[in-house]
Amino acid sequence: MVEVEICIDCTEEEAALANASAALEGGAHRIECCSHMDVGGLTVAPSILAQIKSLVGSKVEVLAMVRPHEGGFHYALPEKHLIIEQAEAAVDAGADGIVFGALSGASIDHLLVSHLMHLAETEGIQTTFHRAFDVLTDPDQAAQELSELGVDRILTAGASWESGDSAANSLHRLSHYIGTAHDIEWVIGGGVSPSNVNQILTSIPEGNISMHAYSSLLVEGRTNSKLVAQFVREVASY
Repeated sequence: MVEVEICIDCTEEEAALANASAALEGGAHRIECCSHMDVGGLTVAPSILAQIKSLVGSKVEVLAMVRPHEGGFHYALPEKHLIIEQAEAAVDAGADGIVFGALSGASIDHLLVSHLMHLAETEGIQTTFHRAFDVLTDPDQAAQELSELGVDRILTAGASWESGDSAANSLHRLSHYIGTAHDIEWVIGGGVSPSNVNQILTSIPEGNISMHAYSSLLVEGRTNSKLVAQFVREVASY
């Protein structure tokens, strides 16, 4: 079964709970909680994260974005300490997993990722390396390294971050990833919608994949349960 992951904006408490409720009602398997989606998603306040986890319980897995500021994915030492602190706070708030991405030059930041993986393994939570992956110059090597580090998932559009291209236009590269890296789950996101998700799924190989959506499921800036349900149905019909 291909699971559905819904990204929700958790900047404000009331909207965050409404968005989480919509994802739950629509049948999502996982929700990725981010604040400030207008800048690509930042760390969520632990208090909001805890309320979301209380709301959904064990019905939906709650993944917490850990990204302290907008811009790139290279972090100075104080920011690395902050990322670890924010990841610990997410765990304390009840998150089932953390979503992160950190680079060193044109490669992954092995030291920081290793620290986060130690935390994840100690606490028994899931890990996703986010679309910082789409910045890397050698994604095949990075996928192998992330797999060896024990990362569970990689979120990607199959297109470079700077291009702004969508998953629907990156089927060849997505197919390559899925066909060559079997030990890690590929979370396909970036312009994925109820209208194109089935076409994406039928155009790529079967494998260890899940589907991720955000903006296509919004109505007046909030996650819409009917659109989530439509998205879930389209994935299930594959």
